[in-house]
Amino acid sequence: MLSHTNLLWDAPRTWVCVLLSLLFLIMGARACLAPLGFSRFFGIAVSEGDAVYVRVAGARDIAMSAMGAAFILMDLRLPFAILIFASAIVAALDGFIGWVNGGPGAGAKHVFGAVLLSVLGFWTLH
Repeated sequence: MLSHTNLLWDAPRTWVCVLLSLLFLIMGARACLAPLGFSRFFGIAVSEGDAVYVRVAGARDIAMSAMGAAFILMDLRLPFAILIFASAIVAALDGFIGWVNGGPGAGAKHVFGAVLLSVLGFWTLH
């Protein structure tokens, strides 16, 4: 069972949660504003016509950031950890899609992100 169900503002994990939420906001904004460069960063080149899908993924990341910020402001640790685990699943699925469409290199960043998010999720819980 959790010893503390709230996020404590003097705890490092709370600030890691804040940084993670900001990272999702930055990634989402970049995907929405510059989808071609953002997709190239992850190893998948898309055409201007397919950029709408990158923007949709960016909107998803912005929504995850907003939910994370809301959980932080409401001092809810467990829902934030669940959001991190959900983000890890999304990253793993993105990695699979990247691997299928762009090769192992394209999926590697997402898989690394999925593992890192999983570790952060467990760390947030304990």
